Amino acid sequence: MLSPEDILYYVSVFSCIILFIAYGLAKEKIWFLSFLLVGLLTDLTVSFSGEVWIYHFYHILEFICLSMLFYKEINQVTFKKWVRWSAPFFLVFFIAGVFVDGFYNPSIVNMCVSSTALILYGLYYLRQTLLPPFKSESLLTDLFFWLNSALLVYFSGLIISLSLHASSEDLPEAARKAGSYAGHIVNNLFYILLI
Repeated sequence: MLSPEDILYYVSVFSCIILFIAYGLAKEKIWFLSFLLVGLLTDLTVSFSGEVWIYHFYHILEFICLSMLFYKEINQVTFKKWVRWSAPFFLVFFIAGVFVDGFYNPSIVNMCVSSTALILYGLYYLRQTLLPPFKSESLLTDLFFWLNSALLVYFSGLIISLSLHASSEDLPEAARKAGSYAGHIVNNLFYILLI
């Protein structure tokens, strides 16, 4: 049976997908829509099958979709080169993560690697956006600024949640539940911010 947090999560993700399609943003931000769809399908599959190994593949797809989103949005040659050259580096980390975490276990290493990279992409975008000439009125209507802000909140919170989860063997049961609950809150906050 689904928990209230899970129900809120699925309603939030589904609402984001519907809003993206309704506002005609699906074609403009196809990589973000792909990220939402892959995430929804993966989480539904894991919820009903219990097969957490699927997350190893999900994190690679998530990273590809969001990297392509940043790649398309940031029109700077240096950034585009960095993304292209760093892709093999991150692929090695993803493969190593499967061996470190174990194939049938949650992919903590992969989540940390992709979260760190995507936080760096997001901070780079913010740096470029906030450098002179800065136009604050354009930020209010810039969809990618708000997507990036939500992604930064989400992946920063995820890193904290993962650090609690990674050290959870040494923590009492109440602290482990609090870390898991914090992960649910961060996940739901991300999709609510997008709506």
